[in-house]
Amino acid sequence: AAQVAERLREAACRTLAAPGCDEVTISLGVTVSTDGTEPPEALIQNADQALYAAKRAGKNRVEVRPALATHDT
Repeated sequence: AAQVAERLREAACRTLAAPGCDEVTISLGVTVSTDGTEPPEALIQNADQALYAAKRAGKNRVEVRPALATHDT
């Protein structure tokens, strides 16, 4: 997922640049389910947190975070 996100980021920056626009950036947040039991809402929330972490870290990057455990093992 991180590799796909990085390819998307590179392609967007390369193809979306318009005349008069110095730079196009894209930040992406990716999460990975550790065991497939996380509810979709938790995965979306974690990916959103990763997105904002990417923006705080300087934009134009991919941030990957593992899904948080939602139950005891």
